[in-house]
Amino acid sequence: PYRLENIVRTNTSTFYNQGRQAGFNDAVEAGLVTHYQLSAILDGRTSDICEEAHGTVIPATDAIDLSVLTPPLHYQCRSILIPITKYRQDEMNEGIKDGSLKGGLQKPADFYDGF
Repeated sequence: PYRLENIVRTNTSTFYNQGRQAGFNDAVEAGLVTHYQLSAILDGRTSDICEEAHGTVIPATDAIDLSVLTPPLHYQCRSILIPITKYRQDEMNEGIKDGSLKGGLQKPADFYDGF
């Protein structure tokens, strides 16, 4: 029963995230959604993979990074990709320029090197 539950939860996460991404395809093509940000549930059950990937922002048109970073990243993964619109991207970029936003639209330097 545990293994079956594990498979069902993971497959549900796969379909959920792929459905969300497909729902945003028109907005990506229209240039409204420019990036995706990986959002992990940060609690005592968070995996090292998701904890490190949390907050990573990738271009919506980068097929390689999207294929690597689209959840689930492991069994029972609870992460999702959040769309970033061009309006939010402008706000985040402005925050980087004036120093009010730490981080911003950057991947950790060593994250998924070699892919």
